[in-house]
Amino acid sequence: MANESWKVVGETYCKAWLQQAFEPENESLSCTKFSMDVKATVRRCLLQQPIDFNEDMSLFLEDDNWSVDENEDTVEPLANNPFDLANVISQTLSRLQVPSHAHQDMIDTIILPEAFKAAREHCGAPKVLRIVVRVDVYVAEKNYMEEEFGGTDVLEVEDDGSDQPAFVPASRAFIEKLERARVELSTMCSICMEDIVVGSEANRMPCSHFYHEGCIVEWLQKSRFCPLCRYSLPADHD
Repeated sequence: MANESWKVVGETYCKAWLQQAFEPENESLSCTKFSMDVKATVRRCLLQQPIDFNEDMSLFLEDDNWSVDENEDTVEPLANNPFDLANVISQTLSRLQVPSHAHQDMIDTIILPEAFKAAREHCGAPKVLRIVVRVDVYVAEKNYMEEEFGGTDVLEVEDDGSDQPAFVPASRAFIEKLERARVELSTMCSICMEDIVVGSEANRMPCSHFYHEGCIVEWLQKSRFCPLCRYSLPADHD
């Protein structure tokens, strides 16, 4: 489990790409599954005394000021339910010592879209899609950050005691008023990875992406972002 006394400093680096798509020789797949090879490099600040962040940033980032931990883990093949993927990825990042408050951005902006993209490009016979994930973060102890930067609010920390992604649902009123429109061109629901029948009605987001009603309603009850383009919808607390 990630040590939550450590907080991410500055931007996180996270990149994902498709390494391989294959059909298992001795297994018949009912749906596409994902396997992920995850490597995380966590650089921990060794400085004991606060420095002037504005004047001494180059000193702050010198190699001698950081201890480097590199850890790897493999996510075994699992079905393509996006919330199962998100939770498993978050648990994996925790095992690799990445602070949990940084997980959601990695999942929402890099890993899940890459998985959806790979699934769309290899639609047809179900396959195992092997995704490579590389994470590199700088972290400092929370107490150091409070002394140096006057609090941890700059890090957008959510200390809720959970190692799971902190999804924010879309507004209930928005979900109830989701637009329904006729599908004119062949498209796929990127949540269930199933085709949407041309000529049928489906829910259309403000960003123009189509989804099956059951799929997008369940998604928006957990996350306010379009799963394809991350178009941000209103939330009840906005």
